[in-house]
Amino acid sequence: MALYHFGGPAYDGLNPYNGLLQGSDSYLYGTTFLGGTNGAGSLFKIGPAGGLIYLYAFDAFIGDGVHPEDSLVEGYDVNYYGTTYQGGTNGFGMVYKLAYPLPGNPNEPNITDSGNSGATNNFVFSFAGVAGETYQLQFADVLPAAIWSNAPGVVISNATGGPLLFSNLVSTTVPQRFYRLQITP
Repeated sequence: MALYHFGGPAYDGLNPYNGLLQGSDSYLYGTTFLGGTNGAGSLFKIGPAGGLIYLYAFDAFIGDGVHPEDSLVEGYDVNYYGTTYQGGTNGFGMVYKLAYPLPGNPNEPNITDSGNSGATNNFVFSFAGVAGETYQLQFADVLPAAIWSNAPGVVISNATGGPLLFSNLVSTTVPQRFYRLQITP
């Protein structure tokens, strides 16, 4: 059973030459030699059920390493370490560290209120999606919620992975609202 096919979205990475490391958090961590948003390789993790979570794009223009070529290792400090083939200050590669827990978890939604427009508020949600999954924005007015309602028209089917944006207009007469994303493969 395939867990992920590279080369769908442009930034996900290309040519995963290295093996995978199963971290102590049960995710599989790996790198790609090419691709990512800068073309210099990417760092990713895959959950037990599949689907890629894009973590980092290597970038030669900021003095970063280029083309990670070896498998990651998990250090005694629960951080992940690896090397790049080129790049770094002198251009001959570097050793890098991925701190754990990962800063800015890409699967943690970022919710903002884009402002009050008369009798409504427009709440905007950004979320890192996984290719092939369907996302439905749901809401409830109280917690714990016995019933979650689908936000009308706020669904993304068969996502390509990467950043997703959802918005929901809410009347200012609603004193509070709680949101969740229902995710289906």
